[in-house]
Amino acid sequence: MAGLKKTEAATPGGKRKRHQIRMRMAMVRNVMATGFSIFGWISFRKLTPRKKRQFIINLLIGILIALGLRALEKTSWGEGTTDRFFDFFVLSEAKKSVDLPWTMDSSPICFVDIDHAVYSQWGEPVLTPPEKLAEILKTVYAGAPRLIVLDILTEDQPQPPAGRQKLVELLDEIRLDSAGRTKIVFPQRVGFKGDRKRTVFDAFLDMGAESGRGKFIPAAPKVSAPTRDHVVRFWNLFDTYLGEDGRKEILWGIPIVASVLAANDDLAALAELKKKIQDSQHGAAGEKIDEIILSKGKRVLISPEKNHPFIQRIRFAYIPPQPESFNGSGGRNLGENIFQVVIKPGELNDYQDSLKDKIVIIGHSSPDVGDIHPTPLGIMPGFYIVGNAIYTLLAAKQPNPPPHWVNWGIELMIIIAAAYAFLFLTSKLAQIVLSALIVAGLGYLSYIYFLKTGVFLNFALAVTGISLHKVFSDFEEIVEKKGRAGHND
Repeated sequence: MAGLKKTEAATPGGKRKRHQIRMRMAMVRNVMATGFSIFGWISFRKLTPRKKRQFIINLLIGILIALGLRALEKTSWGEGTTDRFFDFFVLSEAKKSVDLPWTMDSSPICFVDIDHAVYSQWGEPVLTPPEKLAEILKTVYAGAPRLIVLDILTEDQPQPPAGRQKLVELLDEIRLDSAGRTKIVFPQRVGFKGDRKRTVFDAFLDMGAESGRGKFIPAAPKVSAPTRDHVVRFWNLFDTYLGEDGRKEILWGIPIVASVLAANDDLAALAELKKKIQDSQHGAAGEKIDEIILSKGKRVLISPEKNHPFIQRIRFAYIPPQPESFNGSGGRNLGENIFQVVIKPGELNDYQDSLKDKIVIIGHSSPDVGDIHPTPLGIMPGFYIVGNAIYTLLAAKQPNPPPHWVNWGIELMIIIAAAYAFLFLTSKLAQIVLSALIVAGLGYLSYIYFLKTGVFLNFALAVTGISLHKVFSDFEEIVEKKGRAGHND
C-alpha cells in the first residue's frame, strides 16, 4: 500500500492536488494574518489611555442599552419591533413559495372556495344556507378525504332556516357510515359569558368527540392578531368555556386539532396535555414548553400562552391571490401558487377522485362575508390562514426561539463592535456602518438560518440599540467639543 501511495503522488494529478492543497493553506494563512493585523490595529492594549477610557465607557453604554431593551422586550413596543422583523422574514419566504406552485398530487391540503361569484348566486345571505353547505359536504365526503375542516359557522337559530333539515339528514348519514374514515372538524364559538354556542353538529356528538375517534370534532375557530395593528400572525392553541360545574374547560383550536388528527388519527396526545394545563402543571407564567409527537417523528411544540411570540406564529406556504382592495387598502402583488388546489363548489364533482386522503378546508373568500384579515402578506380570507397554520404544524415548520445564550452572545459581539466603531468613527458614520453590517451580514445569515431550521435569531433590538448608542455618542462629541473650545479660550 505504501508503494501505491508513492506512485500516485508522483503522477501529474497527484502533483496538482498537492499544489492545490498548498494554495488553499496559503490562502487560509493570508486570511488569518489579515484578521490578526486588523485585530492588532484595534487591540485594546495598543490604545492610548484616553481611548481605553472611552472604549470602556462605550462598552458600559452598550451593556446598559442592551439590558434596558431586554426589559422592554415584553412590552407592546418590544413585541412590535420583533414582529416587524419577523414579518419581513415571513414575507420574503412567501415570495419564494410563489415560485413553487402546489398541485393536487403534491399538496396535502386543498381548499373549497365559496368565492364572491358563488356567494352572489346564493343571494348574499347573512348565514351560509345549510342546504348549500350540505351539498358541498356530501360531495367532499364522497371523495374520502382524510379530514374535512369546516370554516363556516353552523350555529342553531331560534327559527331554523328551511334547508336545515337537509344538513341534519346528511350528518346523520355520515355518523352511521361505519365504512367511512373521514372526520369533520367544525367550528364552535365561545360566547362573551363563557357559554359554548350550540351548533347543528351538537346533536351528533358522542364520547368520541373528546378523543377524536368520533366523526365530528368541535374546535375553536380563532387565529390571533395583536391589538396594536390587528395583523393576524398566530394560531390559537385553545379557547376556554364554562363547563356544567362552572369550571373552565378547554376547547382546542382548529389548527392543532386538524394537525394532530391528520397525523395521528386521534387526539390522545391533546387529552394528556389538557389534563396538564387544567391541573396548572405549567405554572402561571406559561414558560413551560411541551411537545406532541406526530407520525413520522415530527413534533408540535406547545405553549399555554395564547400568543407565543415564536412557536405559534404562522408561516405562509399557500399564497392566494390578493384582492385589489379591501376597506380602502390595496393588497400586495405577490402572485399566487394555489390555483391548482382551489376548487369552486360547482367543480367538486370533477375533482372528487383527487380528494382521497387530503385535508379539505371549506370556507368563504368573498369580502362581503367579513372573514378577511390583514396578514404579513397582505389581506387574506380566514380559511386560507387556517390552512397555512395547519401546514405550519404538519410540515414541522414552527418558528423556534434560539437558546438565551445565543441571543446574548450575538448582542455581546454587537456591543464590542459598537464600542470600537464609536471609538474610531464619528457617531453618524458608526451608526451607518454598524447598521449596514448587521442588516446585510447578520440579517442575511439569520434569514438563511431561519429558512433551514426555523430558528429566528432576533437582532431587531440590537439595531435599535445602535440608534440609541448614537444618541449617547452625539452627546459625548458635543461635550468634548465644548471642552476643547473652553481649553482654547
